[in-house]
Amino acid sequence: MSEKKKLALNCDVCDTRSIKEENYSHYESIFINADILIVNEQSKAVLNRLPATMNFDKMIESDNDADITVKSVNGSYEINKSSAAKSHALLVVNGSLFIHPGTEEILESYDGITVNGNVKFPKNMEGCLGKMTVNGFVETYPDDCVILPPTFTIDPYFPLRAKEGGRYYAKDLVMIRDTGVDAAVLAGKGVRFVTKKLLLPECKLRDCIPMFDETVEFIVVPDGMKLICGDILFNADFVRREGGSLFIYGDMEVDSHADMSVICNQIESLIVKGSVRLLAKHEDAFRSLHVTFDRIEVIPDAPESEEPEDDADGANAIPDPIVKLLADDTVQKINADSYIM
Repeated sequence: MSEKKKLALNCDVCDTRSIKEENYSHYESIFINADILIVNEQSKAVLNRLPATMNFDKMIESDNDADITVKSVNGSYEINKSSAAKSHALLVVNGSLFIHPGTEEILESYDGITVNGNVKFPKNMEGCLGKMTVNGFVETYPDDCVILPPTFTIDPYFPLRAKEGGRYYAKDLVMIRDTGVDAAVLAGKGVRFVTKKLLLPECKLRDCIPMFDETVEFIVVPDGMKLICGDILFNADFVRREGGSLFIYGDMEVDSHADMSVICNQIESLIVKGSVRLLAKHEDAFRSLHVTFDRIEVIPDAPESEEPEDDADGANAIPDPIVKLLADDTVQKINADSYIM
């Protein structure tokens, strides 16, 4: 078998400082795909003479004798005050990175950080991330808050556990689903929440107002209505099981076989904070329920059943040179977290 004449390197960190031209000159093409490319003056000159194509997020120039340490993480990683980075350290996270407050010096000690995923860091540290490259979503949080899940449900025990004067951050939503939650105790402790939305029963509204600022959207469930969270399939069985006065926080699809005459006799009040999807034959009966919803999609009773055929040959696909190269069996492929040329 003849020697393969193409080389594809796919890695988190590619260190080219020790590259020797004679080791790679027999390749007709070289493709380097890396998050971080480490070079020096000598290796840049060699790469320029070779038939090399490079795709990277960050290039770092370093002396030959610098001992660069690479830490590659697949999954979640946190940088806190007890974290320690060696001199000339590189960090690559394929997943999520959480940065704790007070870690400015630790961040500065890294030569480079690349995150393929999501990063969450304190708002007051925005100016400390100059060495970081993020291919994904970046989120800031108030540095004086306890971090809660993006959607947080206050249970009856939280008022007992919450700290006096505590500040709590939930990125998207805070919910009170249990009317047994003593919100007055939380308010009495001076607790504050930072979030975008609050979902709560009407009877808890007055106690909760002091804990949320005026930018928060209040979604109030009227007294007497049952709160259902999540997407649902709406039919007579669902109504019999859950009751006739419903507040749906999610999307609703009306069952194509739903008996609307039965449902109309069972529903007293219905609010949908989300989208409603139903067949045209059910629209009149559904609207007669005097339901409140955000959006509605009415689909034809006899929709076209034919789906577009897949383009098995990829005739309409846009060729991706990188994907094509990596799929080529004639190419020598090397996949690694860290690779030294």
